[in-house]
Amino acid sequence: MESLFLQQARKAYNSNNRTHYPLYGQSVTNLDAVNFYLGQACHLTSPTLRTDILITLANMATFQGNLPTALGLYQQALVHANTQQQEDILCYQTMWYAITGLDKLAAETQCSLQARTPHRAQSLSNVIDTVNTLLTTPMALSAKALPAMPGETMTLHAFVILGHKLNPDGSLSDLLQARLEALLMLKQQTPTSRIIVTGGVQQAGMTEAECMQQWLVKHGVDTRHILMDTLAANTLENTSNSLAIAASHGITHLTLVTHANHVHRALTLFNSMQQSAATIAINATSVEYIEKIKRAACTKHAVTDGNTTTLPPPNGQQRINCVIDALRGFGLPAFRVGQYVEI
Repeated sequence: MESLFLQQARKAYNSNNRTHYPLYGQSVTNLDAVNFYLGQACHLTSPTLRTDILITLANMATFQGNLPTALGLYQQALVHANTQQQEDILCYQTMWYAITGLDKLAAETQCSLQARTPHRAQSLSNVIDTVNTLLTTPMALSAKALPAMPGETMTLHAFVILGHKLNPDGSLSDLLQARLEALLMLKQQTPTSRIIVTGGVQQAGMTEAECMQQWLVKHGVDTRHILMDTLAANTLENTSNSLAIAASHGITHLTLVTHANHVHRALTLFNSMQQSAATIAINATSVEYIEKIKRAACTKHAVTDGNTTTLPPPNGQQRINCVIDALRGFGLPAFRVGQYVEI
């Protein structure tokens, strides 16, 4: 029975039916269903699995914007946690305490983590610093493709186009085509830059990366400049695969091309993943973000969102989502109960 509840919880977590998920004759959110099934399993499991469930329930609470509940569940999970679980919980606590301004508690959990695993504590500290900067500093949009890089050539630079679900017939969605059109404008300034297209989800036998490559070639881009990732099934894999491709080609500077409402989350994920040696080893010196755009805002002079020239820091749930992505990029899955692991 325990296994059945856990399977149902994972199924609900992965469901695209976010708002009308069926649960014993009722219609609930998929996260409410996750919470229900994990709650049922919690009473049937070993202490180790029960701790995993409490951590996962805490993560679900962050997805739902309920940080006080999440922090309480992380604390409760410490009671029977093994060594690895304790370290993970300390990472969660330190991040959320720091981001929510609970500096004294953040210092205490950071100190405990430092005593257990200095390298991981330092990596987390780097991620927190990066996230704090991204979440508190308005992001300027510029007409320049990338800042000057003295002594370096554009062969060390690449654009990254994150995939988006294709149309049922395998053609580009309007959103994804808008990203590619923005890219073409930027690439005119740096014609030797590479392009990393990432996305392995298929529609009509065509992956996102393959569809993007075909579109770019049709619009005059040299195939030698295009690097493809046809395996990524989600944003986390988009990120790790793109960083790995960059490292293998000696690329040290990346410009993410995505929409304005996705900028902070994408940049947070790229930066957090670079800081976590436990998750991915990458020799990238920096990740450059220049401009993100919606198709209607394209002009030949600038890439902006309407008439704005800066992107304000995210707030509310969007801010929370950035922190969640940073933790996932750091190597902490949102759903992990025994053998059932989902980012």
